Amino acid sequence: MTFLEECRQRAICQDGTCQTCGNLEQIKAGLIGCIAHDKLILPEYPPYHGNSKCPDWKRRMEENKAMKTSELVSRAHDNAVKHGFWNPAPSFGDAIALIHSELSEALEEARDGRDVRETYYEEKPDGSRKPCGIPSELADAVIRIADLCGYLGIDLEKAIVEKMAYNETRPYKHGKQF
Repeated sequence: MTFLEECRQRAICQDGTCQTCGNLEQIKAGLIGCIAHDKLILPEYPPYHGNSKCPDWKRRMEENKAMKTSELVSRAHDNAVKHGFWNPAPSFGDAIALIHSELSEALEEARDGRDVRETYYEEKPDGSRKPCGIPSELADAVIRIADLCGYLGIDLEKAIVEKMAYNETRPYKHGKQF
């Protein structure tokens, strides 16, 4: 096992990773970190950004708990509000169009020949690395749906459970060709 693999394994099993993206890369001998978020991760210590503890740090044990749909809705909406996307609030139609736009961006990634599981990173002027690719665009669509449900007060988990239960009672392909 290489040093990076050993550090990665120790960080994943014992201490955690960057909650934001989980990326671990070797910075230099003896150090690993999340390049995308400029966070240093040492296997024995939580990551630090400058002199303050990284606000995105979560222990792996916390991270292993699946995020509930209600938490996804809350976090997506809170983040969108914090970043000004609800000042002023878009119309319902505009919010739906933005969800469509994320799906269209996923389609454009496929049209460009990207593999459906490929994530690549775009270097930004501030030194951050933006995750790109079909998985990221599909994630953006889900995040926008969760954000809209948070704004509208929709219990998305309840709606999904109810709709899936109904769909299980429907005929093969719902009687359609495709």
